[in-house]
Amino acid sequence: MPVLAFSLLLASLSAGQLGPSMSAQSAASDVSATTPVRAATDPPQGDADQPSAIHIGPLRLTGYLQADGVFGLGEHDHATIDHGPLDSFRVRRARLSVNGDIVPGVGWTVGVDLVQSPVLLDAYITMRQVPAANIRVGQFLAPYSLERLASEPRNMAYERILDRFVPGRDIGIMVFSPEPIWKGLAYAVALVNGAGQNVHDNNAAKDWVGRVTWKVPAIAGVTIGANAQSGEEPGGRRTRVGADIALDSEHYHVAAEWQRQTEASQPGMPGTGSYLMVARRFRPDAPRPEFYMAELVGRIFAVRDPADALLGPPGTTHGEWEVGINYYFAKSIKATAHFLTPIARRAGEPRTTFATRLQVVF
Repeated sequence: MPVLAFSLLLASLSAGQLGPSMSAQSAASDVSATTPVRAATDPPQGDADQPSAIHIGPLRLTGYLQADGVFGLGEHDHATIDHGPLDSFRVRRARLSVNGDIVPGVGWTVGVDLVQSPVLLDAYITMRQVPAANIRVGQFLAPYSLERLASEPRNMAYERILDRFVPGRDIGIMVFSPEPIWKGLAYAVALVNGAGQNVHDNNAAKDWVGRVTWKVPAIAGVTIGANAQSGEEPGGRRTRVGADIALDSEHYHVAAEWQRQTEASQPGMPGTGSYLMVARRFRPDAPRPEFYMAELVGRIFAVRDPADALLGPPGTTHGEWEVGINYYFAKSIKATAHFLTPIARRAGEPRTTFATRLQVVF
């Protein structure tokens, strides 16, 4: 993989000799290669958290850092189930991504997270010769779930909650439309190993993953999505389905999602998860150096995972309320403070978790 990344780097530098106008065009056109299937996966975008990339010749460097403080209120164990070790500070994510064009219309991306091990996140090539059918090959984020595909810097809640029911990064090939191709419809379909990131496949079978979104023409800012995954795993067949809807406007964001997972190892006991999130945005009437925007966020979620004994006996549903504020000092600097309260408190769980985060995006 380092040899591949170095070869792509040299190819991009060579492509930069075509001239400044070609380099600028390549960097701009590779946006769809650096985000996971934008129109087929992402909600309508606001203007917050959009990184101002660093351009080094023909290369485009982006990244972000998240530093957290997580504290339990009320009597509790030090280690909690959902939000990592309590009563501590931590660097949650430190990610870098570099991309460029090998030739016009063919881009590459390599992304790492310096906090996790192994560090490699993304390593793929995107071919954009056919606008309605871009092709991506390598390790990428599978096209599934509104929550999972929204980039971390744009996540309004403290953390995602449905990861246990959705695929993440995997190795394979994907065909997608970076923009709607007909009456607001966009799609993405992928054939992947099904074993996850940075690992060899664990059997000869492959997983199909697909997502379709529809930007409703009659209602500005509304997007409806549906996704599915199916594949044969070492323990038997695993099937996932889900649906979501989002409304995004200048002052409001509303999103709801539902996911369901069935596994041969848990017959008759599907795992399910859902959430509803509402946010209100506040912006100054005139630009101010210390205040770009603020978001008041509320979320409620519920998950039932028969494979996770920490949630309780099979069939047990766990849920939480979350309220918080996200304050943007600038477009790329955000501080958050969120309170997460379980609907039914488990043994050792705090009455409320207070989670703070400072995020810097570039």
